[in-house]
Amino acid sequence: MSRIILHVGTHKTGSTTIQRTLNKHRSHLQKLGITLFEGSNHSRFHRCFIDCPESFHRNFRSWDQNPNQEDYKQALRKYFSHHKNTTHLISSEDLSLLSERSLTKLRDFLIDDCECTEIDVVCFMRNPLDYLNSSLQQYIKPGLVSLDEIIRNSFLSYRFQGFPSFDGGSQEILSEIYFPIPGKLIRVFGKENTRFFSFELSKNDGLVRSLLSWLPGGSSQDWPRDSMFNVSMSHESCILLAEYNSRNPLFFRDLTLNRSRVNSRLVPILRNIPGRRPALLNQDSIDLDPINREIESLNTLVGSLLIKPVHSFPEKFRENELTYFSVGAIKHIRSLFGWFGSPPAIEAGKLDLREIENINSSLDRKFGRSWWGKIINARWLTS
Repeated sequence: MSRIILHVGTHKTGSTTIQRTLNKHRSHLQKLGITLFEGSNHSRFHRCFIDCPESFHRNFRSWDQNPNQEDYKQALRKYFSHHKNTTHLISSEDLSLLSERSLTKLRDFLIDDCECTEIDVVCFMRNPLDYLNSSLQQYIKPGLVSLDEIIRNSFLSYRFQGFPSFDGGSQEILSEIYFPIPGKLIRVFGKENTRFFSFELSKNDGLVRSLLSWLPGGSSQDWPRDSMFNVSMSHESCILLAEYNSRNPLFFRDLTLNRSRVNSRLVPILRNIPGRRPALLNQDSIDLDPINREIESLNTLVGSLLIKPVHSFPEKFRENELTYFSVGAIKHIRSLFGWFGSPPAIEAGKLDLREIENINSSLDRKFGRSWWGKIINARWLTS
């Protein structure tokens, strides 16, 4: 008989930091009587229970073309049979995206096939605006979002995560994906077995310490501090990389992988440009009233003030100018790609359309081919 602690994300709440910190201190976990399950956010553990494994994003990227769910279920049966009478810790943020039907299949499989008598679920939630802002940045990294889509505050559909395809604007992502997560977890695993943590509060004391606080006897008190991973790109890096994405998307129209985008020398350079913290949301396309209604419902459901109401847009979003670049970022870009811009622009830290086009020209010269063309929908940047 085994107990399972199931960490299910959500996305953009430090899951990579949690997983790598846990793995780094695996021996410490063993002393606490915990066996850390091998895997990560996108492991076969998640794919094993997804409703449509053929549309799982890893298959689209040609990393593993065979869904092969039943074979891996058999491997799980053997694993839990070999590791009986212990506490297992499984961490995969993609589990939060499973449908209620898939989560029920997961629960029943662990109980009936793997003889797990206790399943405790831990889930971190964060301020919805910061969640959207961080999610948008995550879409930029692999090349899924262009500069035009950032300005329109639009996201790619979640079809790569196994969801039915829909136009995933930010408001829809909150109402269709994010806010329903606690409800389906409670309905499947039971309120008494499900614990939710505020990401903002937990990161101060340590995400892993919060995760392990459910253990009897306060076993997490002597846990080492989190090792931070997957830190944010700068605002300037996001904007320039998104503009590059508009010309070099990760997938072609037929959903085949763009190998030149994957192997591009330019991408890591753009991802490492220093600057200010990213603030990418367009407040004109987000209505706070329905968000606050869903926050109220969520807090009532979990029985605590898990997420604070959003009374107004934070200053970083209200004064969001996509063409504003920090002085340090401008000097760094100039040192990489050659001279551009006029001295007033460097002093003020504000790039106009002409100066961004000068950066494009510098990139073209440096890399010997036309990576960038004219800025997409330039009217958005000059209005």
